[in-house]
Amino acid sequence: MTIRYTILHMRTWGISLVLLIALIAIANIYSIGKDVSKEIGTFPDGRMVSVETYVQQNISELSPLKEVLGGKYYVTEIYASGGSGIVHYEDGHVAHAADFTYTIHSDVGITIDSFVLRF
Repeated sequence: MTIRYTILHMRTWGISLVLLIALIAIANIYSIGKDVSKEIGTFPDGRMVSVETYVQQNISELSPLKEVLGGKYYVTEIYASGGSGIVHYEDGHVAHAADFTYTIHSDVGITIDSFVLRF
């Protein structure tokens, strides 16, 4: 009777452990690609936008270099947090990387304070 109880007890703990690991794996898979630290600003017209989206939508105006051979800049990678960020962008011909700083204002939304190319 003691052996049966021990085996049953071990099976119960084993199943519980497997279920716990499965739940943790599912939670990690669900959270991949979701950045919960995105900072949000509001445009004067009331639209809310993340800093990353703002930079993506305005990359051509932010870049001190203009597109070449009829290309249009688009962001390939971006990271922003705590008032500063890094953006990688290209126009199909030339790729660039830049460091930028920003401020989120409650009345005017997001402003890019500096945009410095990495060479």
